[in-house]
Formats: sequence, structure tokens, C-alpha cells
Amino acid sequence: MLTHPSCAKKSTEQSMSQMTSPSTSSSQSSLPITTMPELMEESIQFMPSIVTIASTSGLHAMPKFSPYCASKHAVLGLIKTAAKEFAHKIRINSICPGTIYTPMYERFLTSYPEWQKNTNASYRIQRIGTPEEIARMAVFMCGLECGFMVGEQVVIDGGGSL
Repeated sequence: MLTHPSCAKKSTEQSMSQMTSPSTSSSQSSLPITTMPELMEESIQFMPSIVTIASTSGLHAMPKFSPYCASKHAVLGLIKTAAKEFAHKIRINSICPGTIYTPMYERFLTSYPEWQKNTNASYRIQRIGTPEEIARMAVFMCGLECGFMVGEQVVIDGGGSL
């Protein structure tokens, strides 16, 4: 086992305590942890954000739904391209939900009533999502907590794509 020279004669706890202490001496190569919040506050600034709603259908194929899948693949391609082009001005990301209980879903059920049973079974948590769950993720993605996220697709599908 390789051991850092500063840990050779000390216990792990002593080494961790010393390396993370505000009084870390300048002869050591680590940055005191107490300065990290100040550094982060200075470097993170609010940046406008766009969050689009795509679909897990934009990440894989779905037989008999070619136009829908193609449109969702196009949304993701556009988002990735725009994110690269405008990342210096605005953060652009996308949410890819699985099946969500919406008016579109209700209309779909009138044409394919057996879909509900098959859909619930395809999700690891045995249910479809709600609009509120997607909205909470969108709000989170617009916040400073996601300030370093650009051009990403966040999948929210109850484990359906696992």
C-alpha cells in the first residue's frame, strides 16, 4: 500500500484533521477547506437558464412512434448544439421524462386502454410520473445548485430506463 509521506507516522484521523484544519501550514500542499466556500461564492454567479422538456423517447427508439421519437431526438440535438454555442451567456439543459400523467396521456389512454397496465409495469416504481415531479426538477436545474450543468439531459422515468 502506498502512503503519502505526511501520513507515514500519523494515524489517518490525525492526517485528515491536519489537512483540513484552517491552520494548515503553508509548507503543506493542500488548500484549507475553510477557504472553499469563499472561493465558490466568488466564482459562481447567476446565469440565465433554459430547461426544455424532451422525453426518454428522444434517447431511444419506440416502435410505431417514429414521428414522436424523431421530434424528441431533434429537441435534444438542438439543445446540445445551442448549449455549446451559448454556454458563455446562458445555461441550456433538458429534462427527459418517462410517461407523465398529462392531458396528452389521458387522450392516449382513450385510444390504447391497455397502455396503463403495461406502462406501470415498465417502471421500477410501478407508476407513472406527475407534472409536479418534472416541475420540481426544472426549478432545481434553473438554480445555482446546477450552475455548472450545461447541455445535459436529466432522465426522470421512475427507473424505466434502467
